[in-house]
Amino acid sequence: MGDNSSLSISEDGPPYFYVRDKGMAAAHHWDYLRGKADEALCGHGYKDPVTLGEVPRPRQVCRACQDRLSEYHAAWWSKRAEELESHTRTLRARLQTAHSELLALKSKYDELQKHSANQRNTLAVLQKKQSEVNRSRQVVRILGAETIAQKPVPSRLDQPEDVADEPLIQEDSAKPVVAAEIALMKATDAVRQLCQKRSGAISHNDVIQSLDKVLKSMDRNQRVMLKAEFRRHGSGLEWARLQLALMGRRMT
Repeated sequence: MGDNSSLSISEDGPPYFYVRDKGMAAAHHWDYLRGKADEALCGHGYKDPVTLGEVPRPRQVCRACQDRLSEYHAAWWSKRAEELESHTRTLRARLQTAHSELLALKSKYDELQKHSANQRNTLAVLQKKQSEVNRSRQVVRILGAETIAQKPVPSRLDQPEDVADEPLIQEDSAKPVVAAEIALMKATDAVRQLCQKRSGAISHNDVIQSLDKVLKSMDRNQRVMLKAEFRRHGSGLEWARLQLALMGRRMT
């Protein structure tokens, strides 16, 4: 009787545990409130107790024990409420911890997503630069091979500008930088138009004739600027060879 582990908790309410003195008709409730093994709930002291245990309600039960069941119920339900409240606090604490961990993981995920996007952008930029480098190397190899294979052909493109029969540049003429830009634009357009008219490789004779025509259409200032650009690349043909390569064409 002293071990209350024999008590079971039902879903409907507190359990009942009965004890009866040998030879007595009425059964008593176990002392649920004080846990005494030698007394009933009503205070009756057992003389020769017979433990009935948790069985269906006997036909006769001590009325005094019955009157104190409300105390037992109040204590039992109060204890269950405290247990439920404690369990609820534990669950809330776990939920708060899980929520904090979730926010930390989401923040980490967002950082990784941002880092991944930056890495992809950086990789795309590097791949583009590498592609440009490879193309430039290919152009250099093509130009180098063609320069070795072909001898330069003298042309008007590389002749010094004869200015004896032309007036000097007037102060109100186009500024040198503007003149250079205009001259390069005209020469580049001439090469582009040549590519549109010819399929496959472009002959150096066609290039010379096209650029000669452009030079003749320019004023002295523009010719001086354009030939200076030609000399910077080695010759007019070398300048044209580079422009053709950048347009995906080559010169024979």
